Amino acid sequence: MKITLKSGNVANISRSLDRLGLRESADQLVVIGGAALAVFGIKPLRETDLDIAVTSELMSQLEADGQWELSLRQATMSGVAHEREVVGYNGLTITNGDVTAIKMPLDDLYRVSSAQLIKKSITPDDSAYRFIGPARVLDWKLSLVNSPYYSGPKAKHLEDATRISSFLTKISNT
Repeated sequence: MKITLKSGNVANISRSLDRLGLRESADQLVVIGGAALAVFGIKPLRETDLDIAVTSELMSQLEADGQWELSLRQATMSGVAHEREVVGYNGLTITNGDVTAIKMPLDDLYRVSSAQLIKKSITPDDSAYRFIGPARVLDWKLSLVNSPYYSGPKAKHLEDATRISSFLTKISNT
């Protein structure tokens, strides 16, 4: 079955990335998370931020750019071997907006590389940018929810997982 993308959301996200000067680097990034869900009509765009997975090369360029700042997201590791040890993964957040660049894999949180995500992504006809599909977002969200290392907002990820599951069920039944 052919899935119809929300062209208005694709255009809004593309314009946001263009304003950041990322068009020439479009082959080195992929839109992930809630923004990718918005492209498929699974989640309203106004309810999400814009996360991009980037290659090591692009991450280095962004670090040197001056309009991005380090964003340390933390996860708490608990268990027999790790008594409440805080681990983190670094991303870069644009200083004047709500865009975060993340270099994958995220160690023990999600072991899929940026290159793998880019390779398996979808590029709409009317955009230079790539988007990960709903099944991959579901995989990522469930990995975060089930990870003993992640202490972020699990309820948000479970809600997204439910939305994705409903979407995938709906398109498989048509």
